[in-house]
Amino acid sequence: MLPNLDHGYLQIIGALDNFRRQHIGGARDGRKKFEKQTQKFCTALDRYLNLSAKKPEEQTLREDALLEQEQRQFDQASLDYVCLLQEVQQRKKFEFVETLLSFMYGWLTFYHQGHELAKDSERSMTDLQARLQKTRDEFVATRTEVESLKNRTLEVRQTKSLDVGSMDKMYTRQGYLHLLEKKAFGTTWTKHYCMYDKKSRNFTLIPYNQITGKLTSTDQMKLKSCVRRMSDTIDRRFCFDVTAEERDGQVYTLQALSEDDRRLWMDAMDGKEPTYARFEHLERRTDHTSLDSSGLFFVSRCLAQLEDRGLQDQGLYRVVGVSSKVNRLVQLGLSRTKFEQVDLASPQEWENKTLTSAVKTYLRNLPEPLMTFRLHSEFMNAASESRGWDLQFMG
Repeated sequence: MLPNLDHGYLQIIGALDNFRRQHIGGARDGRKKFEKQTQKFCTALDRYLNLSAKKPEEQTLREDALLEQEQRQFDQASLDYVCLLQEVQQRKKFEFVETLLSFMYGWLTFYHQGHELAKDSERSMTDLQARLQKTRDEFVATRTEVESLKNRTLEVRQTKSLDVGSMDKMYTRQGYLHLLEKKAFGTTWTKHYCMYDKKSRNFTLIPYNQITGKLTSTDQMKLKSCVRRMSDTIDRRFCFDVTAEERDGQVYTLQALSEDDRRLWMDAMDGKEPTYARFEHLERRTDHTSLDSSGLFFVSRCLAQLEDRGLQDQGLYRVVGVSSKVNRLVQLGLSRTKFEQVDLASPQEWENKTLTSAVKTYLRNLPEPLMTFRLHSEFMNAASESRGWDLQFMG
């Protein structure tokens, strides 16, 4: 009796336990591998988006190549996990039932139910066996097709990226964007899953990070405008600004995942390029600058301080300073009395980029023209002669 019980245990319980450990356990391992690759890709994507726009082109190209490599590995892991889940689901259809069928055959043999009972069950069991064989054959054919489709998908993604943001017809575009948020002690970039419907102009932002997997409150607005952000006004790449109809004066700065992603978002939102207005068309400001004695004193003192520091910074006049500090320095420069009390020798308070940005802002706001045309020809001729003769002639 005991050998028969052991045989029955191995025949059904052992087979089911083997299926659980071998296939379902394998699917769990595949899930861990997929989640690990997802975390690596999201981390690489965040590092790539945090790359400053002022980095050398060589480093930018290297980061692009690293992100593309992580993208391929993520695509491979995603498709492998999907194929593994599909394989387990298909195997359940025949291996689980096949185990029960085998136990039924053994059960009939063990208990000797007789010819009549076996005869009554023969048709159903034969039909079930044929169905199982058909299911097994379909599984083999489906697995071959899935493998071929996976390889074709990987080949297509290597030559042309798949735009998943426009696949859902419920929304004109959806996908991940980073939102610039102002905090008490500065600003931070927060990852959001965004959805936009062009017909209703509804724009929805859901704070969500693939690594943490936490959902919080949803923010919805009716889009009013979308404008590309000028690269010299922000330290990050792929940025654009949007405004809402019901929130006057509030501008939301968003960062796309790439240049193509920003273009697709702006196309969906009817985005526009930033306008560059001439100075004479701007409204008169109370802080209007002029190249008088105070203006010359301001510019000369800033440039003298930069020369004293050695002019060793890379991109000295290209790097943009903090707007609040630049505006404060320009405001002080409008008054010679106040500016004489400012200590520019402190690099901690007045960085090089703050000084250069203040000089550029001051000169940019000067009324045109900065120079008359009367001595233009003489100035150009003098520029082509030796330096000593030039200075004597211009004097």
